Amino acid sequence: MTKDPSPRSDAQTQTSVSRARPVDNFIAGGCASIVSKLVLQPFDTAKTLVQAARQARPLGIPSHTQGEQYTNFADAIFKVARRKGLGGVYRGISGSIATSAPSSAVFFTMYETAKRALREVVHGPAAGWAVPVLAAAMANVAASSIRVPPEVVKQRMQTGMYSSGLLRAARTLVAAEGVRGLYTGYTIQLLRDIPYSALQFA
Repeated sequence: MTKDPSPRSDAQTQTSVSRARPVDNFIAGGCASIVSKLVLQPFDTAKTLVQAARQARPLGIPSHTQGEQYTNFADAIFKVARRKGLGGVYRGISGSIATSAPSSAVFFTMYETAKRALREVVHGPAAGWAVPVLAAAMANVAASSIRVPPEVVKQRMQTGMYSSGLLRAARTLVAAEGVRGLYTGYTIQLLRDIPYSALQFA
């Protein structure tokens, strides 16, 4: 009876991960993001529509939801699918992928690169938690600069403000609000994501 090969040690696993090329991290991060968006996009669309309707209702202003009222996520998905089909449920998917895939690719590439560099300068007992936390913070700053602009455009498209393609919607937004409009919520995104990543990677 032959013995099963012994599992690789944590040190061996960490070594193989650290040797991954930046392009490997870039591709892995992008592909993982695309798969997750294909699964979660209907719920993201429903969330945006429900929030838009609830925020507009007390103010008596148009919510860009074409008069439809949504009580919850399931109700929003059902009504959109019935009225517009699968395309309506996946409205803004191009914006979602344009938002998520490049930023995730940049995040994981930057995270692994920064982690390797920080290990050369950060030593001592604190290195075990400080290196991944600092690397995650640096990666978030880089990734958010790519993530926020298409995220803003995607949300506008989901609520029906723009019915054209992603690039045309982006040009319309820049014409109306300037480049600064593309970075609406950038600071808030960093304040949310950096602590989250610090806890996740610590």
